[in-house]
This record gives sequence, C-alpha cells and structure tokens, in this order.
Amino acid sequence: QHPGAAPVGAAQGFRTHSPLNRPSATRASLRMEARSEEERRRQLAALYPGRELAAGDRPRSSEVQPMQATGVLRQPWGPLSLVDVVGAQSPLDGVFRPLLDAGKSELFVLRMDLPLGILFEEAAPGRFEVVEVVEQGGANGRVLPGDTLRATTCVRMAMSYPAWQLALGGIGRPTSQKKLLEITPFPSDSSPPVAFETVMGAIQSNAQGSPGGNGQVILLVERPKP
Repeated sequence: QHPGAAPVGAAQGFRTHSPLNRPSATRASLRMEARSEEERRRQLAALYPGRELAAGDRPRSSEVQPMQATGVLRQPWGPLSLVDVVGAQSPLDGVFRPLLDAGKSELFVLRMDLPLGILFEEAAPGRFEVVEVVEQGGANGRVLPGDTLRATTCVRMAMSYPAWQLALGGIGRPTSQKKLLEITPFPSDSSPPVAFETVMGAIQSNAQGSPGGNGQVILLVERPKP
C-alpha cells in the first residue's frame, strides 16, 4: 500500500465484499473518435463480419456527439465495448458492475489529454480514488474528487495480424496496441488487486512520445450519485 496520496497522470481502484449486481444483457458500444458515419459503419462491419449489428452496437448520433464534443459519456452498468479507439486493433471490451450498492453510483467514460493533473489515493488494496484534480490538467472539469477508477486504456505489445499477411500465410508481428486495463478489486484467488505502480504505468503509457501512445487516455470511473 502507498500511504497518503500520489499525484499522477495515472491511477488506482478498490475492493469490496458487497453483493454484486447481475450485469445487463445489453451491449453498449461507444465510438471514441469523431469520424464520418459512413466510415464508422464500414469499420464496425469489419469488426463484426457476417452478421447484422444489433441496435446497441450502432450508437445513434445523439449518443456519439457528447463524447466527441466533451469527452464525457455516462453509460449503464454491464457489458461495454469501446470501438474506434485510435491504436486499438479491435473493440476494447469489459463488463462493469457497481462497487457501491445498487442505484447509488454511475459509470462514466472519459476521454482526456495527458497530463491529467489528478491526485490519486489508494484507499484500500486495489482501490484508487480521486482526491484532487489540478485546474491546469486534462482531467479538470471531467474527473471529480470521490470518483473511483474502474479502467484505463494502456499501450501494450501484442500480435498484429493484417488481413493481407494472413492471406499469404503470415503469422503476424508484435506491435504496440491500445488495450483496456480493468481495475476490478472484487475478491478473487486468481486475480489479486492491481498494484498502484501498475495502474500509474498503464495511464502513463498513453503519453505522447511513448511507443504507441497518442497523448490521450480513456478512463472509466464510478461516481457516487449526489
């Protein structure tokens, strides 16, 4: 554990023994970059070949605009898929259940520029809460004190398989890709709490100048309702 708080362009999360809510069966797909409708549909068709996309897989323009304009989007709890994330080879999927009691918190998806200017505190092993947001940071006006970090994009080495290479019998090559690091501090024998340093490094890996980084990070935070 890290006593006190630590300033970051990075983060942390929390552990609870409260009963969990069953995730909704509805899949929510979010478009992270402003692109034309025609290009978006073409990309989604490539991501989901061979079937007609459900309504939940094709966000309406009214759902896309808030993220394009402000970088802030409120989402229901349950399965979530982030599409069109620059640097990601495929949708970034996860399932998110509230840590607080049912109906007492909301899930926000936030796209921000680094440095964030956030002061994080490890309230418990694997629980990372926002203590303060610096006015000059990229998180100002989006992240609030009391938010709990639930996930962050990060850059990792992974195998890339271009279609032309597969057609010629190739086996792919390692490239830097955007991934989603979930910070789910529920008790698990196989998944210990994520370490403070791991979360901080994951956020910082998005920085401009880092291999695969573009200077933007997407955070998912749980926010208590007023």
